[in-house]
Amino acid sequence: MQTLLKIIEIIMLVFCGYTLWVLFIEIKDSLSTREAIEHVNSKLKNLIHGFIKGVKNSFEEEKVVENYNIFIGFDSSGNAIASSIDCIFADLVKVYENYVFCGCKLETNRLVYRFKVSQPIINIKDEQLYSYCTSLCDSIVQKEIQRRNPLYLYMYNLVGILISADFLDVYVAQNYKGQQENVMMTELVRRQFKMSDFPQNDSIETKWEE
Repeated sequence: MQTLLKIIEIIMLVFCGYTLWVLFIEIKDSLSTREAIEHVNSKLKNLIHGFIKGVKNSFEEEKVVENYNIFIGFDSSGNAIASSIDCIFADLVKVYENYVFCGCKLETNRLVYRFKVSQPIINIKDEQLYSYCTSLCDSIVQKEIQRRNPLYLYMYNLVGILISADFLDVYVAQNYKGQQENVMMTELVRRQFKMSDFPQNDSIETKWEE
């Protein structure tokens, strides 16, 4: 009963405040009651819109700055343990006969693991190899996090990769912005694959029929 009275009291206060605002605008600007109501409604609509936008922006900023602190294969002092990392990424043998952890570096939004690798043991196109390695590395990282924290929920775009002739770089996002960087990097690599599908002709000859 007390809760209901509190709600009624709040509604009455809001209604009184609204009425006083309308009367103030009506007297101050010499407007009709209808014009004053429309003016106040417009102001209220802008205030509500601004409040919602502010809440949304705050939520987005919070997502950007929230760090995940995903440091796989590190000791309590923050040092990377090569043997542990090689063991965690053991499934890389599905792609490379030989792989060796070389080191890692922390970028602003991502942690990068570098492996020196041999030639792939699977005979597939570069684009397919890239997709397969991305999926494999994502699975490795997500499973390791899940092993450490059973309550962990899968995060999309947490992992991205780059493949060169001798190295495999695995990018692990450390925050929301890092996930977005993984998305952009993957899209750029796949766009390059698509461009390489076009024949590289030095010239195009067109024969016109007379």
